[in-house]
Amino acid sequence: MRNLYITFKAFPTFEKLSTPVMYKQTAPVFNHGSQFPIMMSPEVIDKLDRFTFVLEVWDQINPGKDELVGLVKLPLSSFVYSIQTSEENHYSLNFLADQHNLYPLCIVDDALPIYSPRVG
Repeated sequence: MRNLYITFKAFPTFEKLSTPVMYKQTAPVFNHGSQFPIMMSPEVIDKLDRFTFVLEVWDQINPGKDELVGLVKLPLSSFVYSIQTSEENHYSLNFLADQHNLYPLCIVDDALPIYSPRVG
């Protein structure tokens, strides 16, 4: 059995964060949540459009020895597309307001494969 945990870089500061290690679980459920305050600007929107959120899945073999299991990549361009209005270079954040938020914004609503750079 593995001791899995996930690391990722927080947007927009790119500080590396990680989840707690799920020790010896056959089907770990991380149920991890993070919030990142972002001051929207044309520069930030451009970064979001080009940024791919990468989740690294690690196995803690023993203390001090970790092995990369694989990567999951989530492009954030769909987020930019969802806030873009019909006018070019104009964006609306109305979906964030309670009175306008009818549906949650999901970047990915599907299972994604974990890609291993070591074994392909």
